[in-house]
Amino acid sequence: MSLPKRLPQHAIQLRTYQELQQYAAAFAQGHLNLLMIFGPPGVGKTRAVRQAIAGPVCWIGGQATPLGIYLLAFQHRHAQIVLDDVDGLYADRNGIRLLKALCQTETIKTLCWHSLTAALVGNDIPQRFSTTSRLALIGNDWRTLNADVA
Repeated sequence: MSLPKRLPQHAIQLRTYQELQQYAAAFAQGHLNLLMIFGPPGVGKTRAVRQAIAGPVCWIGGQATPLGIYLLAFQHRHAQIVLDDVDGLYADRNGIRLLKALCQTETIKTLCWHSLTAALVGNDIPQRFSTTSRLALIGNDWRTLNADVA
């Protein structure tokens, strides 16, 4: 069976819930710095990741903005981060920049916010910081308008 057109060629297509659980467990145990899970609604993507993660996690879902995610990533900079159905990131230039930084598979990654805002100043958050957070990205469809992210 061929992969959907929107997934990268190197994507692994899982066929069973057990396979999904194994990847979620590998992420939770620290074997993967990046886990991207995309598939139709209702197949258990979120449930598998929630059940696998026992330690500290920053769970971000829904209508989160890129700046909101940056602020949370700073506050939880050494915890696992899960972005669940945060589709707005793909269409926003700041979201794409943030997503690219969070998806780096190095142990230490650097996140930057390129404009000084009241939210940064008011919360004493720097425009640049390092983190060891690992990222799980969960969604229904891999959509991006940016060739670098694709």
